[in-house]
Amino acid sequence: MTGQIRWKLTFTYLIVIFIAMSVLGLILSCLVERQFEHEVDVALNAHAQLLRSSIEESFRKDIKPGDLDGICRLLSGKIHARITVCGQDSAVLGDSENGLTEAKGSGIPESMRELREGFGCRICHSEARAPRTITVTAPVTRGGKTIGMVKLSASLYEAEQAAARTRRIILASLVVTSLIVAGVTMRLAASIAEPVSHMNEMARRMASGDLSQRVQASSRDEVGQLATSLNLMADHLQANLDQLDQERDKMETILTSMADGIVVTDRSGAIILFNRAAERLFGLSSDQVIGKRIEALTALPEVAEMARRMLSGAKPLRKELRTAVPADRILDVHAAAVHDRKGDIAGSVCVLADVTEVRRQAEIRKDFIANASHELRTPVASIRALVGALQSGAWEDAAVAERFLNSLDAEAERLSLLLNDLLNLSELESDGTQPKRVVLPLKRIAEEAAANLSEKARQYGVRVSVDIPPDLVAYADKRQMLQVLQNLIDNAVKYTGDGGSVDITGAEANGEVFLSVKDTGVGIPPSELDRIFERFYRVDKARSRQLGGTGLGLSIVRDIVDAYGGRITVESQVGVGSTFTIALPKGSPDGDSRPKQAADPART
Repeated sequence: MTGQIRWKLTFTYLIVIFIAMSVLGLILSCLVERQFEHEVDVALNAHAQLLRSSIEESFRKDIKPGDLDGICRLLSGKIHARITVCGQDSAVLGDSENGLTEAKGSGIPESMRELREGFGCRICHSEARAPRTITVTAPVTRGGKTIGMVKLSASLYEAEQAAARTRRIILASLVVTSLIVAGVTMRLAASIAEPVSHMNEMARRMASGDLSQRVQASSRDEVGQLATSLNLMADHLQANLDQLDQERDKMETILTSMADGIVVTDRSGAIILFNRAAERLFGLSSDQVIGKRIEALTALPEVAEMARRMLSGAKPLRKELRTAVPADRILDVHAAAVHDRKGDIAGSVCVLADVTEVRRQAEIRKDFIANASHELRTPVASIRALVGALQSGAWEDAAVAERFLNSLDAEAERLSLLLNDLLNLSELESDGTQPKRVVLPLKRIAEEAAANLSEKARQYGVRVSVDIPPDLVAYADKRQMLQVLQNLIDNAVKYTGDGGSVDITGAEANGEVFLSVKDTGVGIPPSELDRIFERFYRVDKARSRQLGGTGLGLSIVRDIVDAYGGRITVESQVGVGSTFTIALPKGSPDGDSRPKQAADPART
């Protein structure tokens, strides 16, 4: 590009200079030549006047015709012109070129016409390459009558030579000027072309995305101003691109971190966005679907149908869909059209929210309310029935009244236990009450829990033993740890037959504290192990109610252990017994004195 601009400017200036100098040289050459001709004409006319007077004087003296040749030659040598004297009949009376009179006679114009016209001047062009001549005529009179004429002829060789010299000078000036102009023009063109070339290269790199280039603005003319403007435009573009990159990164971060799946298509139905949540829901990676039709999402063909309806101009849709691939899920799908600035449909967007857990929690809450209502209704109904029987006169029979009162006490105790467990669950799930975590000697806590249940163990004929190292400690709330151990020991005592045993042991390993409650009871069937921590779930419902269980004890234990970042496991064999083991970190996993938030109130 640099060479093109440079040579274009150079050739343009050279052509302009060449034409201007050529026209000027032609004009000057013509003017010089005409000036010389004019000077010769004026001189010849002046000489013609003088010669006419001299010839008229000679005619008055009756000079012989032959003497006129000598006079003409004499005067011709002085004025450097040919002198010819003609008579009235055009006969040559005298000529400065002696001996050529007759030969020259044919070359002399018609004298009578010229005599009638008076003084005259004529430039003659020879057919040969001889120089041109200029001829001046003057009438010769006597007594007022024209008796002849005098002709003066001079060569224009000097005028032609002067014009030729002028042309040579102009040609030389044209060559020198062209060389000078070519050098200056090339330098000027280079000063223009180089910045323009740099700006062109910068524009190419900017078009390819490289905005780091800048043009050096070395002048203050229009080219320098253009370079400055281009640099300023590059700065603004870089700032705008940086801002767009930041916005894009924010958008990508938002879309990536969203729990809902996002599927966006263009107006043709090709997928252009497929975030990580969508990858998880469909079991496909974005590389597998980007650029493909929405129908490629075969796991949920309803999504493709909704997207197509959006592209055809339908109103936003919302549906709840179920899918079994890659897992059983319930999805709440919202579909809407994407419009451009003109309001035309540019694509579609589908938002897929996984509501499986929400629906499951809703179902669990529903079951929880039903179970809690049932569990509360049973003792209340028994109390009302017993009270009604007493009011009907059963109190008059002492034995019957005592039995009814004992039943009332048992049902009231059962109701109290149920309400206490519900309150404990509510407290665990509430963030308002903060447990007081301290360093607890677990041996002492286990012994206190066993002592609290010693009477019940005696009634069931079960031996309870504690074998925990004295230095084994945990960072926990005393009341909550006491409740965990009491619930596990209480369960173990109730389901262990007469003569059985419940052993409480403890140990420390890998930064964790382990507590185990092992019984020799009836055991738990393997099919029931996954559900024993569900609320209100009982393996043997009839026996559980008979033993006074609420169905919430193990659920409370699990929630407390989870709140401390621990875990609980169970091993059981029917007819042999069960072992419940809890593992707790020695300190809070997050280094805070607060336990972790308890599990969701309706979690199983």
